[in-house]
Amino acid sequence: MEIKEKNRYLIYSLLWLSFGSFVLHRDSKIYKENLESIEVTLEETPRFYDGNNPHLTIITEEYLKKFVIAGMSVRAMDKARFTRQIRKGDKVILYIDKKDKAYLKYITIINNSTAVYGFEKNLISYTDLDLRNLKKKEDDRLAFGAIVLGIISFLYFFLSDKLQLDYTKVMIIAGVVSIIIITIWNSF
Repeated sequence: MEIKEKNRYLIYSLLWLSFGSFVLHRDSKIYKENLESIEVTLEETPRFYDGNNPHLTIITEEYLKKFVIAGMSVRAMDKARFTRQIRKGDKVILYIDKKDKAYLKYITIINNSTAVYGFEKNLISYTDLDLRNLKKKEDDRLAFGAIVLGIISFLYFFLSDKLQLDYTKVMIIAGVVSIIIITIWNSF
């Protein structure tokens, strides 16, 4: 095996380990004390967009900037009740990050929307912050799969001369082991 090819496995392992560590160590929870409420009137009925990036777009009369509920926040919503009860012209309360409030009047090419973490109408909440944080935590468990792949790649780097297995086969085995570990973990 060439030195350059062997170094590639070290780079793979470092990338997997870095990615897994980054995902595990970031705090992606949303805390209620970091949110601020704003009352708005819906200019049009909010629409859900499904697909690879599910999200809900909210356009208001008060602000030119769009509001978006995306990712885990939109997955933690009661979509059926929301679509039945929310209409154009409704007065609603949106919960946004306190840091974003100062920039609501400004639209730039990069920043033309504001993330929404809570949606309320007539004291009825359509988003569940606790469920959102729980779903995000479940997603973070996938990072353990990346760490397992990184560790196995690292071991393969040192043992590749002694092993008669191809790197692709080792990664397939590692992927299956990772899926089994994540499945077992999610069942608890």
